[in-house]
Amino acid sequence: MKQEYQIQDGVFSQYTGHETTFTVPDGVTEIGYGAFHRNYMRCVVIPEGVRAIQRLAFMDCRNLCDIVFPETLTEIKKQAVCDCHHLDEIVLPNSLISVGDRIFDDCDGIHEITIYGEHFDIDEERFDAYIWDDIAEEYGLCEENTTEVSRQIRHVMVDELPRLLINGEYDHLYMDEQYRCETIARVLHHQPGNENLLRTAKAHLPAIFPYLVQNPETVRFLLQKGMIENAHLDEYIALAAKRNAADTERILTEYQSAL
Repeated sequence: MKQEYQIQDGVFSQYTGHETTFTVPDGVTEIGYGAFHRNYMRCVVIPEGVRAIQRLAFMDCRNLCDIVFPETLTEIKKQAVCDCHHLDEIVLPNSLISVGDRIFDDCDGIHEITIYGEHFDIDEERFDAYIWDDIAEEYGLCEENTTEVSRQIRHVMVDELPRLLINGEYDHLYMDEQYRCETIARVLHHQPGNENLLRTAKAHLPAIFPYLVQNPETVRFLLQKGMIENAHLDEYIALAAKRNAADTERILTEYQSAL
C-alpha cells in the first residue's frame, strides 16, 4: 500500500491521503512548509510533541473545518494557515511563544479565536487575520490608538515582550507604569514556566505583584521558583488582605509560617 504521507527527521512534509479526519503520527516535531497544501480533509489532529508549524503548511484546504493544536506547540510561522474558508473557531495553546504575521490569512470564516487563554469574538466586517488590536488591548496596552501599538508589537516574540517593556522600549506609545506592570503580570500568568521571562521579571516583582494578587496559582508557582523574597512577604500578605484575595493571602501566610 502506498504511503500517504512523508516524514523525515521528525518533519511531516507531505500528506496525499483522502481521510476526512487525519491524525498526524506520533514522533513528528514539525509540520513542514506546504505539508497539507490543497488537501480535502475536514479535520487535522496535531499530536503532542509537535513544536513548530511552517509557512503555508495548511494552504488552500477548502474543506478544512478544524485544526487541533498540541500543548507543545511553540511556533507558528507567517501565513501557516491560509485560504481555508471553512475554519470557524480556533483554539491556540498557551505554549506559543512565537507567532508569525497573518497566520490565518484569508480564512474569512473564522468567528472565534482563543489565544493565551483569552477568548476573542471576531466581527466579520473588520476581520483581521490575527486581531492584534484586540490582543494588544486585552494585554493592557490600552492607548487611544491601539492600531499603532499593534503595529509596533506584532513581530515581537511573546517571551521578549516583558523585557522590552521593562527597558522602556515602548515608552513612546505612552504606556504608563500601571499598564507596563499589568502587561508583564498578564504574560507571567500565560507563560509561568518561561525561564527568560522569570529572570527578567524577578527584580521588578514588587511593582508587578499588585497585578498578580488575584491569581493565586501564579503566586504559588512564583513561591516554588523562589521568586518572592521573604523580605516582601508581609507587604504582599497585607496587599492580598486589602484586595480580598483570600486564596493568595492563605498561600503566602502558609509559606511564611513554614519558614
